[in-house]
Amino acid sequence: GYQHLRYNFILNDRWSPEAFAQYQYNEWLKIGFRSLHGAGVRLAILNNDSTKTKWFSGLSYMYEYEEETTDKIVRVHRANVYMSVGFPIGKILYFDAIGYFQPNVEYISDFRTSLEMTIDVSITERLSLLLIHNIVYDGAPPEGLRNTFYNLRNGLRFEF
Repeated sequence: GYQHLRYNFILNDRWSPEAFAQYQYNEWLKIGFRSLHGAGVRLAILNNDSTKTKWFSGLSYMYEYEEETTDKIVRVHRANVYMSVGFPIGKILYFDAIGYFQPNVEYISDFRTSLEMTIDVSITERLSLLLIHNIVYDGAPPEGLRNTFYNLRNGLRFEF
């Protein structure tokens, strides 16, 4: 299970303060329950509606609470640095990617990185096929887990 909520308040064309919360469980990753809450700022480096091209970067602080299925409880203060890009490829394809770097502010060797890349293939004006690849690296995973996980998903998007 995974829920991510984010609120952005647009100050001007470039800067947006934001706040977020995330809740997760995943027995494969030995996460019994994880919650994180944070706030920071997002910078619009490029945001062109006419060409549907975007480039954002963000910096924030987050507090993470995690109950591993091993009964270990982890409380961590992390920085959260991210970059997001999106642009069309021809008339029916759209590429979108977001990468995160999340170091523990007390132990820099305990960090997470993730990259999610999406290809959106237009089928009709409102319907598209999504191909999504995600890779995650955890510098300090629960005992017995490898550091790197990845998945490939697909889906349909219908816009109302």
